[in-house]
Amino acid sequence: MSKNNSKFQLIWMILISVGVQVLTLIKSSIIASNFGAGIELDAFNLSNNITSFVTTLAASGITTVILPAYVRKADRKSTDSFLTGIFLLIATLYALIFVARHPLVSLLSGKTGQFVAYTDGILGFTILIQSVAAIVSMTAAFYQSEDKFVIPKIINMFTGFLSVIILLLMKEFTIYQYVMVLLSCSVAQLIIDVSIAVACGFRFSISFAFCSKETVALFKVFLPMVISSGVYQIHSLVDSIISSGLAEGNLTVLTYANQIVSAVNSLIIGNLTLYAYPRIVRAHAGSIKDGMHTTSRYAISFHLIICCLITGFFACGKDVISLIFRRGKFDESAVFMTFCCAMIYIFGQQANIIRDLIYRFYYADKDTVTTLKNSMTVSALNIVLSIILARFMGLYGIVIGTILSSSYSLFAILGRTKKKYALTPFAKKDVLELLKNEVALLFSCTMIWILQQVVYFEYLFLNILFFGMISVAMFILSLFTTKSRTVLRLIKRSEV
Repeated sequence: MSKNNSKFQLIWMILISVGVQVLTLIKSSIIASNFGAGIELDAFNLSNNITSFVTTLAASGITTVILPAYVRKADRKSTDSFLTGIFLLIATLYALIFVARHPLVSLLSGKTGQFVAYTDGILGFTILIQSVAAIVSMTAAFYQSEDKFVIPKIINMFTGFLSVIILLLMKEFTIYQYVMVLLSCSVAQLIIDVSIAVACGFRFSISFAFCSKETVALFKVFLPMVISSGVYQIHSLVDSIISSGLAEGNLTVLTYANQIVSAVNSLIIGNLTLYAYPRIVRAHAGSIKDGMHTTSRYAISFHLIICCLITGFFACGKDVISLIFRRGKFDESAVFMTFCCAMIYIFGQQANIIRDLIYRFYYADKDTVTTLKNSMTVSALNIVLSIILARFMGLYGIVIGTILSSSYSLFAILGRTKKKYALTPFAKKDVLELLKNEVALLFSCTMIWILQQVVYFEYLFLNILFFGMISVAMFILSLFTTKSRTVLRLIKRSEV
């Protein structure tokens, strides 16, 4: 692929990602209006989280393992056998979940009656929807191997748009009608996706050469990927299970808060790390010290961006959530809970962005074992903290447990890095810059809170616009006051 074409595809991928996130928020707004934060949506979210746990584990591994095989034109019989084995495993797990769905849901949620009845009825639909996602992950690897990154994203956006249009036309609908719409759009996505893939040269046939050397090699690569992905998925599933056992609507609130944070991760944090990773790799190729220096430099800059984002969300996040979700059955109390949970989650992204960059340094050093050990330890801690804190603090305990474990994750990987490389990832001057970011964050949020006690507009959009601009201006002014090295460096570059 030419350099210009690569940039063109990257720009389109980012734009389409924005479009998908917008459609997701619109759909969530429609669903919130129709169901509120009630038992039906709690049942759907638990059902979806159980089935997506299996799919996400498999899909992440499928794409990662099959993509290199497609690129190097590996023996098709081996890749087809690998995929056949994975799909048989997924089908077996889904069959067991479906057969044991009633006792499984009762055990996981600790509830009986209508909630379990709703979840039982929905689970079969979500299994079919997630099965489509597993198959599409196979074609996604093929598209990437052919440098056709945009095609699956366009298909995903089209079917997302289709589901939004159908829901808008229906106006009111039951939870079963909702999952039928999702299933219909998933089937449409599958048909379009596979048809285009076949037209581009994709081929697959069921094969059982499981003992061949090439197939065994693929499974050996797949296993650690599943473990690594499973670590995060397990604690996410546990959070959902714990919240489903709390007050009615808590799981739905947690799902919406996670959705907001996922949008932030996809559009901002994901693109920041995507930008920094190749530069860390190139710096690491020079020397470990250069790689570490580049990692810390990006960590300081990206931490500043996240602090600015936190300031903005503190200033107008509740109004944004009200604008998107508050209508119909989704009332003010649900808006407030969603804002508080999302605010805590986003505050924790400070630790996550720095940790993710340090992980990229390890990947550049071809070390995935250290990061896996760190992730496993942190996930275990997260589960324990969530269970304990939820008993005393309810839903907020689950969220606080997550950010506490994220903070521990950062300090743990910093300790491992110092021990392994005998290098301090952040010098004293770097720590000072991070502290300047924190001071700017705390000062800006304090001033905005004081201003909000005096000034407030009746129209949400005007409120969002005013406090959004004020928050950014206040944060930048605070950075000037603390003489932030990052800001001063940007000024010097602009003068050149």
